[in-house]
Amino acid sequence: MKNSKLLILIAASLLLSCGNNSSNSSSSSESSKNQTETVNTTKVDSTIESSETTTETTTVSSTESSESSTESSESSSESSESSTESSSTTTEEVKYTVNFVGTEFVNASLIGTKEEFASGEEVIFSYSVAYGYKITSFSIKDASGADVEYAETSFVTFTMPSSNVTVSFFTVARHTLSLKNGEHSSITVTDQKDYYDEGDVVNFTVTFEEGYELDTLKVYKVMGEVAMEIEYQATETNYSFTFADMNMQIVLADKAKPVSSDPFTVKTTYQSDEWLFPNGDYNYYMYLRVVFNGDMTLSWYLSFNSEYWGGEDWAYIPPKRAAVTKPNDMPGEELKDGQENLPYTYDQANEKITFTAAVKSSDIECSIKLNKEGNEIKTITFETKMGDEYYQTGNRTLKKI
Repeated sequence: MKNSKLLILIAASLLLSCGNNSSNSSSSSESSKNQTETVNTTKVDSTIESSETTTETTTVSSTESSESSTESSESSSESSESSTESSSTTTEEVKYTVNFVGTEFVNASLIGTKEEFASGEEVIFSYSVAYGYKITSFSIKDASGADVEYAETSFVTFTMPSSNVTVSFFTVARHTLSLKNGEHSSITVTDQKDYYDEGDVVNFTVTFEEGYELDTLKVYKVMGEVAMEIEYQATETNYSFTFADMNMQIVLADKAKPVSSDPFTVKTTYQSDEWLFPNGDYNYYMYLRVVFNGDMTLSWYLSFNSEYWGGEDWAYIPPKRAAVTKPNDMPGEELKDGQENLPYTYDQANEKITFTAAVKSSDIECSIKLNKEGNEIKTITFETKMGDEYYQTGNRTLKKI
C-alpha cells in the first residue's frame, strides 16, 4: 500500500515539471490545469491516505479485536480452570491419621494398607506387649482430647472422627521371684512363673536332706540393692505370701539336726512272755508290751486273763483305763491297763530309760534297762517301784517282736 502511494507522488511531480517547461501562453491554462491536477492529486492522496488509514484502522481494529477476543477467551478459559480447581478443592475428601504413643514396650500397628482415614471410616489395629511387661490400660482420644469409643476382641476397632486420633498405652514392669536354697535344703514353688504381678499369691514348700532341719526362712521384697523382709503364712510344711509391687526373694537356711542319744529313732516293740500272778481263788495270766514311738516317747500296755478256782475273790484287780485300747494282736482280753505317748529320758552311760506312769491314783517311777549284744538291743528289762505288791510287775524281760 505504501509503495503505490510513492509511485503516485512521483508521477504527480513529473507532471508539474512538464508544465513549467511549456510556453508562457499556455501557462494560464496549464496553471488552471495544474491547479486542477493538484486538486485531483490532493484528492487522490487524500483518498489514498483515507483509504490506507481506514484500511489500517480497520486492520488494527480487527487485529486488536481478535486479540481482545483471544484474551477474553483465555481469560474465560482461566476463569473456567479456576472454577474447576475451586470445585476440585471443595469436593476432595479430608483424611486423618492415627498416632500411637507410649509404645516403648508395646508393638502396635494398623491392620491393612491404609495410613490415613476419612471421617466415618472403620479403623482396625492390633497390639502386643514386650516380655516382662504388662499393659495396665490404653486410651483412644480425638484431637480435642475427647474419648473415642472402641470395641476390642482379637483386634481393636473404632470409627474415625473428624480429626486425627491418638492411641496411648500405659505399661508397668512385671516382677520376678528368686529362690536361695539352703546347703542341704530346697524350695519348691507351686505353679512357678517367670513373672508375677502385685497381689499374686505364691505357695511353696521346703524339703531337707536326711539329718538336716529348718534354721531360718525369710521372704524379702527387693528394690535394687535394698531388701525388706515381709511376713509370710506357714501351715506345717506349707508356706505362702502375697506378691508386692516389686521383685521378691525367698531365702532358706538349714542346720544339722542335733544328734539324738535316743537308741530308738524308729518305732520298735517289745513284749513279755506270759507270767502267772495267783491271788486267792483267781489266777491272773499277765502280758506286758512296750512300744518305743521313735520320738522320745513310749507307750505301754498291761493285759490280763483271769482263771477262777472257787471261793471269794478278794484280790486287787488293776483298774481298767478307758483311754487305752489294748493292741489287737496282744494276748489278754478281760482286763487291761497302761498309758500312751509318755516322754522319757535316756541315760546313755547306764543304758537306762526312765519315765513316770500313773497307776491307780498315784504316779510311779518306771525304768527300762537295755540289754545289748554289741550295738544291737536284744531285750529290755521293765522295772517298777511301787508299794502295792499286787500291782507290781517286778523285773520283767521283754523281747523284741
